[in-house]
Amino acid sequence: MSPTLSVNATSQNVTPTLSVNATSQNVTPTLSVNATIQNESRTLSLNATSQNVTPTLSVNATSQNVTPTLSVNSTSQNVTPTLSVNATSQNMSPTLSVNATSQNVTPTLSVNATTRM
Repeated sequence: MSPTLSVNATSQNVTPTLSVNATSQNVTPTLSVNATIQNESRTLSLNATSQNVTPTLSVNATSQNVTPTLSVNSTSQNVTPTLSVNATSQNMSPTLSVNATSQNVTPTLSVNATTRM
């Protein structure tokens, strides 16, 4: 299963949300946003009992008030959540949250930014 939510926008008040509730193998949800915007709140939420979970939340933005959230609640093997932010922005609050009973959990929060936070 590979659900993908992709947004490419020049806008105000963007709130993309990708939510996955699954009992499966090989879950790879991806939420990617490339935007020049104000007031952006993207959320990738995964609630899964599975093997090989690889949720990715990617943000490439020139914006104000960026609040990306990657949330994983799972009982699984091989969990690799990645929250990646490449931004020139004000007020950025990326959050990577993992609540898991699992083996091989590798959460990554990456921020490459020129910001005021």
